[in-house]
Amino acid sequence: MTTNSTTTITATPCGHDRHGNPLAARRYVVDGRREDWGEGRTRVFEHRPDLEFGDGMRFTPIVVHTDSIREEPHPTEHDVAAAFAILREFHRH
Repeated sequence: MTTNSTTTITATPCGHDRHGNPLAARRYVVDGRREDWGEGRTRVFEHRPDLEFGDGMRFTPIVVHTDSIREEPHPTEHDVAAAFAILREFHRH
């Protein structure tokens, strides 16, 4: 299944690093699907540009701690215009 609707979240993946420490929170671009896996876990589907082929975007499942999911706001048209204004200033100097 492919979709073109994505959102950006910050979430802590389930699991531990090679030293047994909990994994750090990460930013993910995910589609709208979320699956409750119980025990405070949710499966989200991360957009993976490296998997895109032919007919659209590809996603890979990631299991994260449900209470760690934070939606990040999408930039508004004003935010984008302000960012471009800053970049134009850098290029002028």
